[in-house]
Amino acid sequence: MGKPLSLSSLLEDSRRLTTHLSSSEIPSVNRNLNLLESESRKLVARSVRTSSATASGRTLLDTRAQSLLASSGVDTDELTENVASSAVLSAFEMLQPTFDANVESFLAQQQEQSIVNAIEESELSTLDDFDRQMSQHMRLVWEETQRKMFEELGQYQGIGSMATGAVGNNESACVFDLADERKVVQPRVERYAKVVRELNDSRVATAAAVGRPGAAQNYDLLGGLEKATAESSQELRSKQIAQVWKLLGHYAPGAGNGAGLVQGACDYLEQTFVDHVDRVVAQYPHEANVGGVPSVHRKIEGYLRVLFGRLGRVPTFLEVFNNDAIWAHMFMLYRCGYRKELLKYALEMEDIITDSDPGFVAHLKA
Repeated sequence: MGKPLSLSSLLEDSRRLTTHLSSSEIPSVNRNLNLLESESRKLVARSVRTSSATASGRTLLDTRAQSLLASSGVDTDELTENVASSAVLSAFEMLQPTFDANVESFLAQQQEQSIVNAIEESELSTLDDFDRQMSQHMRLVWEETQRKMFEELGQYQGIGSMATGAVGNNESACVFDLADERKVVQPRVERYAKVVRELNDSRVATAAAVGRPGAAQNYDLLGGLEKATAESSQELRSKQIAQVWKLLGHYAPGAGNGAGLVQGACDYLEQTFVDHVDRVVAQYPHEANVGGVPSVHRKIEGYLRVLFGRLGRVPTFLEVFNNDAIWAHMFMLYRCGYRKELLKYALEMEDIITDSDPGFVAHLKA
């Protein structure tokens, strides 16, 4: 009967089989039984995982990836084992909706869903309403702007006649023909058109009388425009435009001359202050107490009464004689442009003025 075989004897026999070979040709493999058992278990586990992955249509690691990782020094077996133990496939399973058989839970879920849907629909409806209201507001603002613009520029009946089928007639379709007053439907523009017609009539009449065109200089164009603007509206803007025409009227005589422009500006400012004094006196008749037909000096005295009445007293630095602030009175005369009246008043008060400023009256006379 032969010698019983065991794993140890088989190992010894396998070693004797390679004794005649040199050690440099074949490297020696030193593995004990425990290592073989461990490797066999790993092999079985790997084969099971590979088969299960193959059965499901997927592989854990591609052979080319294993070769690449192994050449880089990565333990592919350990990596594969770690990947398999993580159970990535089950972590990302597609969840199927589960239906609750509890009626109360179902109704609560339906209620919450209805509230969410109502909120979303309300949000969308609010956005739609906002866009619609914004568009409507912009349209109304634009229409109002157009209306104001047309009021400033004027509207003509020629537009309406064109819309009603009078396009074929060139004479009736002319929108800017101002020969007929009835075509101007805006009173403000009608006043301006009247000023232009009066200017043209004046130029034609003067040219016919003199015998050469361009000689008409007697029509006050700026005055007419000022009057037309003042009569068109009582708004602040219209009043300011009328003041601009008035200012240009003072500038026009000195056009081309620097001194003339300065004199025109001074005249405008003086006239503006005269209007201010008249307005204050008319607004406070009892405080001013200027009488029925007041003179220039009575207006100045009344204006100073109103002014000092608001202050409560006459400033102490002003010299007063017979209830009249002399220096303030002379300043107001000069501010209004009443230079002749100023000189006459200073001569009447020369004795009193000389005590304060001996050379003042002499400068006025010069």
